[in-house]
Amino acid sequence: MIVEVHSKNQIAEILTMFSGCLYTLSTGQVSVEEIADKFYKYARVIVYRKDDEFAGFAGFYCNDKKDKTAYISLIAVDSNHRNSGIGKALVNEVVKTAKESGMNIIKLEVRKNNQNAVLFYKSLGFMMSDDTSEESYYMYLNIIESA
Repeated sequence: MIVEVHSKNQIAEILTMFSGCLYTLSTGQVSVEEIADKFYKYARVIVYRKDDEFAGFAGFYCNDKKDKTAYISLIAVDSNHRNSGIGKALVNEVVKTAKESGMNIIKLEVRKNNQNAVLFYKSLGFMMSDDTSEESYYMYLNIIESA
């Protein structure tokens, strides 16, 4: 079951549980408190609960009304629950929420050395952007429904 998390303390708790998956592309270090504060103020956080435990989560932004672009900032699935459809369910929920928020595109950044993630996003229809950095690829998904 996917539920949205609304309190800063709950967001911090989830980030702490998945802290092994959290890093920045530039420094490799993150502050759970800083991310929790930023997510609480500006983002949406959803969690996948399985058998009364948190099996995965996604933190994403749907507030770029000008460019109508949503951004997946963090997505993680507990190692015990990988390859069970949880990541796909989380991305599908992000797509649904982004559409409901009036977004047309979802963007994300993924490390070049994380080929499993690249293949995962490609399997869901994400395409590579022309923009890349030394460390990462940028990917996007057009969510406008064809007429």
